[in-house]
Amino acid sequence: MEGIMLIHLSEVLTSEGRVRSYTVPVELTSFDYHGNMCPVLEKPDMALTLENRGNQKIALQLKGRMKLALPCDRCLEETPLDVEFDVQTDLDMKEVAPADELTEEEREAEQERLDNQTFVEGHQLDTDQLILQELILRVPEKILCREDCKGICYQCGKNLNYGPCDCKEEPKDPRMAAILDLFNESNK
Repeated sequence: MEGIMLIHLSEVLTSEGRVRSYTVPVELTSFDYHGNMCPVLEKPDMALTLENRGNQKIALQLKGRMKLALPCDRCLEETPLDVEFDVQTDLDMKEVAPADELTEEEREAEQERLDNQTFVEGHQLDTDQLILQELILRVPEKILCREDCKGICYQCGKNLNYGPCDCKEEPKDPRMAAILDLFNESNK
Protein backbone atom coordinates (compact mmCIF):
# COMPACT_ATOMS: atom_id res chain seq x y z
CA MET A 1 0.00 0.00 0.00
CA GLU A 2 1.26 3.45 -0.83
CA GLY A 3 -0.57 5.67 1.64
CA ILE A 4 -2.84 5.51 4.61
CA MET A 5 -6.19 7.25 4.79
CA LEU A 6 -7.29 7.80 8.36
CA ILE A 7 -10.73 9.10 9.27
CA HIS A 8 -11.12 10.70 12.66
CA LEU A 9 -14.24 9.21 14.20
CA SER A 10 -14.51 11.94 16.84
CA GLU A 11 -16.16 14.08 14.14
CA VAL A 12 -19.05 11.58 13.98
CA LEU A 13 -19.10 10.74 17.71
CA THR A 14 -19.79 14.32 18.84
CA SER A 15 -23.51 14.22 18.08
CA GLU A 16 -26.04 11.38 18.04
CA GLY A 17 -27.59 10.96 14.60
CA ARG A 18 -24.69 12.69 12.83
CA VAL A 19 -23.90 11.22 9.42
CA ARG A 20 -20.71 11.74 7.47
CA SER A 21 -19.99 10.48 3.96
CA TYR A 22 -16.55 10.09 2.44
CA THR A 23 -15.07 9.23 -0.93
CA VAL A 24 -12.30 6.78 -0.15
CA PRO A 25 -9.43 6.33 -2.62
CA VAL A 26 -8.10 2.78 -2.82
CA GLU A 27 -4.33 2.77 -2.31
CA LEU A 28 -3.88 -1.00 -2.72
CA THR A 29 -1.79 -1.80 -5.83
CA SER A 30 -1.30 -5.53 -5.23
CA PHE A 31 -2.87 -8.25 -3.11
CA ASP A 32 -1.15 -11.16 -1.33
CA TYR A 33 -2.98 -14.29 -2.51
CA HIS A 34 -1.48 -17.43 -0.96
CA GLY A 35 2.01 -15.92 -1.00
CA ASN A 36 1.76 -14.48 -4.54
CA MET A 37 1.57 -10.73 -4.99
CA CYS A 38 -1.26 -10.25 -7.49
CA PRO A 39 -1.97 -6.91 -9.19
CA VAL A 40 -5.04 -4.80 -8.59
CA LEU A 41 -6.33 -4.04 -12.11
CA GLU A 42 -9.08 -1.54 -11.26
CA LYS A 43 -9.67 0.35 -8.04
CA PRO A 44 -12.22 3.13 -8.31
CA ASP A 45 -12.92 5.19 -5.21
CA MET A 46 -15.30 3.67 -2.65
CA ALA A 47 -18.17 5.29 -0.77
CA LEU A 48 -17.97 5.24 3.02
CA THR A 49 -20.80 6.40 5.28
CA LEU A 50 -20.58 6.69 9.07
CA GLU A 51 -23.61 7.32 11.28
CA ASN A 52 -23.65 7.94 15.04
CA ARG A 53 -26.26 5.57 16.49
CA GLY A 54 -25.79 6.76 20.07
CA ASN A 55 -24.25 4.98 23.04
CA GLN A 56 -20.79 5.24 21.37
CA LYS A 57 -21.87 3.11 18.39
CA ILE A 58 -21.23 3.99 14.77
CA ALA A 59 -22.94 2.35 11.80
CA LEU A 60 -20.41 1.89 8.98
CA GLN A 61 -21.29 1.28 5.35
CA LEU A 62 -18.69 0.77 2.61
CA LYS A 63 -19.66 0.36 -1.04
CA GLY A 64 -17.48 -0.11 -4.08
CA ARG A 65 -15.71 -2.61 -6.29
CA MET A 66 -12.24 -3.72 -7.33
CA LYS A 67 -10.81 -5.92 -10.06
CA LEU A 68 -7.88 -8.22 -9.24
CA ALA A 69 -5.71 -10.53 -11.35
CA LEU A 70 -5.36 -13.84 -9.48
CA PRO A 71 -3.82 -17.14 -10.64
CA CYS A 72 -6.17 -19.95 -11.63
CA ASP A 73 -5.87 -22.76 -9.08
CA ARG A 74 -5.61 -25.39 -11.82
CA CYS A 75 -3.53 -23.89 -14.65
CA LEU A 76 -1.99 -20.80 -12.98
CA GLU A 77 -3.22 -18.47 -15.78
CA GLU A 78 -3.87 -14.91 -14.63
CA THR A 79 -7.61 -14.65 -14.06
CA PRO A 80 -9.47 -11.36 -13.60
CA LEU A 81 -11.81 -11.30 -10.60
CA ASP A 82 -14.38 -8.60 -9.82
CA VAL A 83 -14.88 -8.06 -6.10
CA GLU A 84 -17.98 -6.17 -4.94
CA PHE A 85 -18.07 -4.41 -1.57
CA ASP A 86 -21.32 -3.73 0.29
CA VAL A 87 -20.21 -3.77 3.90
CA GLN A 88 -22.53 -2.86 6.74
CA THR A 89 -21.29 -3.18 10.29
CA ASP A 90 -21.48 -1.46 13.66
CA LEU A 91 -18.43 -0.12 15.44
CA ASP A 92 -18.57 -0.10 19.24
CA MET A 93 -16.38 2.76 20.40
CA LYS A 94 -16.86 2.24 24.13
CA GLU A 95 -13.68 2.44 26.14
CA VAL A 96 -12.25 -0.91 27.20
CA ALA A 97 -13.01 -1.67 30.84
CA PRO A 98 -10.05 -2.81 32.98
CA ALA A 99 -9.65 -6.59 32.65
CA ASP A 100 -9.91 -7.20 36.42
CA GLU A 101 -13.42 -5.66 36.44
CA LEU A 102 -14.76 -8.06 33.82
CA THR A 103 -16.01 -11.62 34.16
CA GLU A 104 -14.37 -14.28 31.96
CA GLU A 105 -17.35 -14.19 29.57
CA GLU A 106 -17.22 -10.38 29.35
CA ARG A 107 -13.46 -10.50 28.72
CA GLU A 108 -13.97 -12.96 25.84
CA ALA A 109 -16.75 -10.80 24.35
CA GLU A 110 -14.55 -7.70 24.66
CA GLN A 111 -11.63 -9.47 22.97
CA GLU A 112 -13.89 -10.60 20.10
CA ARG A 113 -15.16 -7.03 19.67
CA LEU A 114 -11.60 -5.71 19.48
CA ASP A 115 -10.50 -8.50 17.11
CA ASN A 116 -13.31 -7.58 14.70
CA GLN A 117 -12.30 -3.90 14.67
CA THR A 118 -8.66 -4.28 13.55
CA PHE A 119 -9.08 -1.25 11.28
CA VAL A 120 -9.89 1.06 14.23
CA GLU A 121 -7.22 2.35 16.57
CA GLY A 122 -8.29 4.83 19.20
CA HIS A 123 -10.70 7.13 17.38
CA GLN A 124 -9.18 6.66 13.94
CA LEU A 125 -10.50 4.42 11.18
CA ASP A 126 -7.80 3.15 8.79
CA THR A 127 -9.67 2.80 5.50
CA ASP A 128 -6.81 0.86 3.87
CA GLN A 129 -7.00 -1.81 6.60
CA LEU A 130 -10.82 -1.90 6.33
CA ILE A 131 -10.64 -2.46 2.56
CA LEU A 132 -7.90 -5.09 2.90
CA GLN A 133 -9.81 -6.98 5.61
CA GLU A 134 -12.99 -7.00 3.52
CA LEU A 135 -11.07 -8.02 0.40
CA ILE A 136 -9.60 -11.04 2.20
CA LEU A 137 -13.12 -12.09 3.20
CA ARG A 138 -14.51 -11.67 -0.32
CA VAL A 139 -11.93 -13.49 -2.46
CA PRO A 140 -13.19 -17.04 -3.05
CA GLU A 141 -11.07 -19.96 -1.89
CA LYS A 142 -10.88 -21.46 -5.38
CA ILE A 143 -10.17 -19.32 -8.43
CA LEU A 144 -10.80 -20.88 -11.86
CA CYS A 145 -10.14 -19.26 -15.23
CA ARG A 146 -13.16 -21.23 -16.44
CA GLU A 147 -15.31 -24.04 -15.07
CA ASP A 148 -13.83 -26.69 -17.36
CA CYS A 149 -10.16 -25.74 -16.81
CA LYS A 150 -7.99 -28.78 -17.56
CA GLY A 151 -5.06 -27.59 -15.44
CA ILE A 152 -1.40 -28.29 -16.17
CA CYS A 153 0.48 -31.50 -16.96
CA TYR A 154 1.98 -32.80 -13.74
CA GLN A 155 5.11 -33.89 -15.67
CA CYS A 156 6.00 -31.02 -18.02
CA GLY A 157 3.83 -28.17 -16.70
CA LYS A 158 2.10 -27.41 -20.04
CA ASN A 159 -1.27 -25.70 -19.76
CA LEU A 160 -3.65 -28.43 -20.99
CA ASN A 161 -6.33 -25.86 -21.92
CA TYR A 162 -4.25 -25.18 -25.06
CA GLY A 163 -4.08 -28.84 -26.07
CA PRO A 164 -2.50 -32.09 -24.94
CA CYS A 165 1.20 -32.41 -24.22
CA ASP A 166 3.62 -35.06 -25.49
CA CYS A 167 4.28 -36.65 -22.10
CA LYS A 168 3.91 -40.39 -21.81
CA GLU A 169 1.07 -41.57 -19.67
CA GLU A 170 2.88 -43.28 -16.82
CA PRO A 171 1.23 -46.34 -15.29
CA LYS A 172 -0.42 -45.39 -12.03
CA ASP A 173 0.98 -46.69 -8.78
CA PRO A 174 -1.90 -48.83 -7.48
CA ARG A 175 -1.30 -47.46 -3.99
CA MET A 176 -1.97 -43.94 -5.27
CA ALA A 177 -4.92 -44.76 -7.55
CA ALA A 178 -7.58 -43.71 -5.03
CA ILE A 179 -5.87 -40.38 -4.36
CA LEU A 180 -5.35 -39.67 -8.07
CA ASP A 181 -9.00 -40.53 -8.74
CA LEU A 182 -10.05 -38.00 -6.06
CA PHE A 183 -7.71 -35.38 -7.56
CA ASN A 184 -9.06 -35.94 -11.07
CA GLU A 185 -12.66 -35.82 -9.79
CA SER A 186 -12.05 -32.45 -8.06
CA ASN A 187 -10.56 -31.01 -11.26
CA LYS A 188 -13.63 -31.78 -13.37
